[in-house]
Amino acid sequence: MKYLIISFSIVFINVAKCQPSANIITPTEYENIEVNNVKLIDILNSQGDQNNVENLFGTPDRIEKDDDPIYEGKIFAIDFYYAGLDLSFYEKVLSSFSITNNKFNITIKGKTITIGDNINKLGNMIFNTNNDNSKSILFMECDGCNNFIFIEFNQSTKVITKIGYVELT
Repeated sequence: MKYLIISFSIVFINVAKCQPSANIITPTEYENIEVNNVKLIDILNSQGDQNNVENLFGTPDRIEKDDDPIYEGKIFAIDFYYAGLDLSFYEKVLSSFSITNNKFNITIKGKTITIGDNINKLGNMIFNTNNDNSKSILFMECDGCNNFIFIEFNQSTKVITKIGYVELT
């Protein structure tokens, strides 16, 4: 979990420093984004409940739970680790997910991509410029929303290296 927090903190800082350039899609299109044919709205509605998440993606390779420091026994944060997909929930809210290999894919507006694909599969996109001048692709349901899908890619080859979701609250 600490690795995910550090990794996504870097993304948060890069995005939070300036208003990102994003591909704005409708709320319905956003909710219907799919990870391995599982709709984003269903992942969000699972609220990090272990049974709900396992019904969506099967049994994870590993689960890490952090108890609430105030209320003993209450789960404060929970992370699910699959081979190529990590899901993190904080107080029942999906805080992030990360796709790191081609065993998992994402479908946005009917276009399915995965790690190793060329970004050209997405068609014409608006690119976000990160603090290090690299480019990424962001999908949001509104300008200035605090949650988004991001796609990182090799700047030379245009090959996708990471796909994820971030909730900045």
